[in-house]
Amino acid sequence: MIAEAARRVSETTRQIFPNIAWQEINGMRNRLVHEYDDVNLNIVWDVVQAEIPSLIEDLQLQIPPEP
Repeated sequence: MIAEAARRVSETTRQIFPNIAWQEINGMRNRLVHEYDDVNLNIVWDVVQAEIPSLIEDLQLQIPPEP
């Protein structure tokens, strides 16, 4: 879901937020979708534990909270 949303982010927005690993997010999505039978689940788990929390933190700093 994160990767699908990231895939739809415009190039302009990507340039505004260069600290977000847009290419890596899309690369992971492509790997999971197209090479699902050859995915290293340990790598996926490491990304979930290490990268997703920092991604959420970065996004929360950039996106104003809903009223």
